[in-house]
Amino acid sequence: MSLPKTGVVVKTYGGFCYIAEKDNSTEHSQLIEATLRGRLKLEQSKLPPVIVGDIVEYEFIKSSPVITKVYPRKTKLFRPPVANINQVVLVAAAGSPPPDLLLLDKILVQAEANGIDVLVVINKVDKAQEKVLTELQEHFSSTDYSVICSSAIKGIGLDKLAQALVGRFSVLAGPSGVGKSSLIKGLVPDYQGKVQSVSAKTERGRHTTRHVELLSLPLGGYLADTPGFSQISVAGIDVQQLPGYFPEFNQFSRKCRFTSCLHGPEPGCKVKEALENGMISRTRYANYCQILAEIKALKKW
Repeated sequence: MSLPKTGVVVKTYGGFCYIAEKDNSTEHSQLIEATLRGRLKLEQSKLPPVIVGDIVEYEFIKSSPVITKVYPRKTKLFRPPVANINQVVLVAAAGSPPPDLLLLDKILVQAEANGIDVLVVINKVDKAQEKVLTELQEHFSSTDYSVICSSAIKGIGLDKLAQALVGRFSVLAGPSGVGKSSLIKGLVPDYQGKVQSVSAKTERGRHTTRHVELLSLPLGGYLADTPGFSQISVAGIDVQQLPGYFPEFNQFSRKCRFTSCLHGPEPGCKVKEALENGMISRTRYANYCQILAEIKALKKW
């Protein structure tokens, strides 16, 4: 038995975990294909015992690498299952497929609930529909989220995006067809992911990414591509915590008449006052109300 070594799980497949170990030059050596120690498999959790992004210890037992310890996860996402992410890169298209603003805001709520930083990327600006681009820009205008406009095909914004990913564990999130895999191909030269066009009939993206994998970035850091999705659950989000997951509300909500104000019919609501004064996006507020209603409906069950 050898001394334990530490690494990060970058991929899981067929019962094996693939581990990247940092050496002194901060480059990554060849991936280690490891199995799990039996007791790890038996631990009960909503997530598998080892997921992509986990920091693990492994030992060579009878010449075979075996994961013997999983370090506590600083953050975790359930869909897709990935650990220790500290930045969500929300990707939307400036043209096709048309943006589902409610879906985008649900992703942002999940990021906020998990204490994960957010970066917004508006992709496909080379084929932008002016109305769609304006809609997206106005939607995020009252937030403090950094917004990068990009084109994976033309290379627009890729340098700025690459700098924003340095030293971070980032995950790309968004619907299918918005160009996540194309962005990765522009950031990671040897990436072999598949890219498909948007369906002309439905204007929806086709799923090309089937699993989560952490990719080592040339300038440092990791980036995870994720399967695209058309819906996301808000189950588990607390009603009273939800307003705090819309950060642009905070400067106004602390001045509301009631500390438990949910920014609906309550009198003396400063968030609604800010909304009427154009200081909060109307689409963001409408989506907040929709998500609030969904959470309340779930609680009744």
